[in-house]
Amino acid sequence: MANVLIGICGGIASYKVCDLIRELKREGHNVKTILTPFAEKFKKEEEEIKA
Repeated sequence: MANVLIGICGGIASYKVCDLIRELKREGHNVKTILTPFAEKFKKEEEEIKA
C-alpha cells in the first residue's frame, strides 16, 4: 500500500480530514499527518470545549 502524508491547516477541513484518514488506514495505507500551528491551536480549543 501507499505512504500518505496529509497537511492539516485548521478550520472545518480539519474535521473532515479525519474521515479521509480513517478510510485510508482501513484500506491499509500508512498515513502520517503534519499540523500547522493554527491547526494545533484549533485542536486544543476543541479539546477544551469537550472537557
